[in-house]
Amino acid sequence: MDDYEQLPSSPNDERKVIGCIMDAFDREAMSATLGEVFDILPDTDAFLESDCRPIYAAMLELWRQGRVIDLPCLHAELEHRGQLGEVGGEDGIIAIYERRSHYTNARYYAERVREAWARRRVIKTCKDLRGAAAKSTAFDAALADARQQLIEIQAAAGNNGRMPHEASAVVLQVLKQFEEGSMRLIPTGLNVIDQHMRGWPVSGLSLVAGRPSMGKSTLMLNCFRRNIAAGHKAAFFSFEMSAQDLVVHLVASMEGMYANDIAFGRVHPEERAGAFEHVAKLIGEDMGFIYGEGQGWNWGKVEGSIRALHERYGIEVAYLDYLGLLVNLQKGRTEDQTIGQLTRGLKMLAQELRIAIVAGSQVNRQCEQRDGKRPELADLRSSGNLEQDANNVLLVFRGHVYFPDDPHKHCRPDICLVRIAKQRMGPTSNWLRLHWEGAKHLITDWVEDGDD
Repeated sequence: MDDYEQLPSSPNDERKVIGCIMDAFDREAMSATLGEVFDILPDTDAFLESDCRPIYAAMLELWRQGRVIDLPCLHAELEHRGQLGEVGGEDGIIAIYERRSHYTNARYYAERVREAWARRRVIKTCKDLRGAAAKSTAFDAALADARQQLIEIQAAAGNNGRMPHEASAVVLQVLKQFEEGSMRLIPTGLNVIDQHMRGWPVSGLSLVAGRPSMGKSTLMLNCFRRNIAAGHKAAFFSFEMSAQDLVVHLVASMEGMYANDIAFGRVHPEERAGAFEHVAKLIGEDMGFIYGEGQGWNWGKVEGSIRALHERYGIEVAYLDYLGLLVNLQKGRTEDQTIGQLTRGLKMLAQELRIAIVAGSQVNRQCEQRDGKRPELADLRSSGNLEQDANNVLLVFRGHVYFPDDPHKHCRPDICLVRIAKQRMGPTSNWLRLHWEGAKHLITDWVEDGDD
């Protein structure tokens, strides 16, 4: 243990890993969570803290025996090993349990523990090699041993701490995920889109893209409220509107009221109060979360907020409006590099937390040089990064903005067109019609009126 003094450690993360395993709601979930952690931390030496290492070892023993990993069984196993005092007795176990995080965060904390463990192993390997070099005896053997240890550490770190799995085992694991419904999607709530795309992919990044004033924000806000109505916990981050403006838009769309009438006091106070109270009741407690532009947003703050919401409330989908306002150019980095780093971060966060992330994105002006003005996938700003990282891309277009006097049906003021330009797990689509009521910030499924 002396070799590890003053070396990298992560005591809070170690206790969070133990707490995440304890948080799993049933025997199957706890076993799956511990199995996932074991893939990353296969050795109890990964834990430096004197209370965490014995508890993790006891958990692994109970897991191998197929026994329940609950507080009484942990207490009994640690007592049997003579290690109950090392962890602070029953009070020590309960203290870790009370500060637990949601079990779905186990991978995140385990990987942080693995990183500190890898750094300790590297430092110790180099220290041993230095000692062998100073003695000038058996140096070749010591060098070969050090090289092999560093290769093993690097291989584990490069594979998120896990060794490769047999392909057939992965196939069966994915089949089980399909059967359990964990390979799932969050429906948008708009039938015409869900018929072609089935919804936002969990563990994936989806983009809603278009030129300004095309309806990106309105589409995402309408999906947000429909997600909540369907029982999915959701968060909406706006980097250009205040929380107050978002609430007005949300009330307008849910109550079928004109947003300007609400904002400028043209609604009777009793009617307005009734509408707001009704919307608050429909949303319910701990279901929907709104963040406005006055928060001084950057990527670190957004990531931290999403993590906190997921840990505390278990949100399933997060909407970000929009990516361009989250880009803070760093010295020596181009906009493409910065956006690429951001989208990769969002995708990794979605995969880690197993949530859907939906982000708004601008397309460049190139589409306005075409006769029809409609955007294409290649019009995405920094399209290489965005197209590569996104699971799905929806393009939004309203012909009336460009052609207000055109009698063509697609240029009517009550039509919004959406096209699935990319879908990793399915086909793309033609332009799909949605009903648009901009003054009410409302988008609904299109109902044919008999026009050709």
